[in-house]
Amino acid sequence: MAKTITANWKQALRAEGASASDIKTYTDAFVHDDLEKAVKI
Repeated sequence: MAKTITANWKQALRAEGASASDIKTYTDAFVHDDLEKAVKI
């Protein structure tokens, strides 16, 4: 499930009407150095 979320988060936000600014705000939550560690949890 975590891999699906990390792969599709931008599309999901866009589908919900998020603006480019909103997406930029959330980027650090989904794109970071510890992503692989988080996905393994």
